[in-house]
Amino acid sequence: MLVLEYDKCSLNSKIYELENNSTYFIGRSAEMNIIINTSASVSRKHASMRIDSTGNAFVDDISGKAGVYINGKRETNYQLTNGDHIFIMGTSLVYYTSMLLIPSNITVNGIGLKEHIATVIPNKEKLILCM
Repeated sequence: MLVLEYDKCSLNSKIYELENNSTYFIGRSAEMNIIINTSASVSRKHASMRIDSTGNAFVDDISGKAGVYINGKRETNYQLTNGDHIFIMGTSLVYYTSMLLIPSNITVNGIGLKEHIATVIPNKEKLILCM
């Protein structure tokens, strides 16, 4: 059983499953996979997330303007590791191997919801997911 602990997570989030050999786009445009339209500062095509054939995940800032922050540091190209926070203009996404935790108020296209989460245990400062 895989157990993930996520500090200070809102229970108002969903977990999406990322597929190998895929690229997902993040931005304000309705054509993006992850649509963040909470701020005009989010570019129509703001960032991309690439998953290679072995499951390694990379985030690229393709806006060149407002930026993409990983764990509080501005990055233009970054290889993600478990628990990394991807912050784009007020929206925080959290990466875990082959999964992305996305707030429920964000529209998602073309990424499947994680189907088999056996238990969600809210704790004072953590969300524990058992799979």
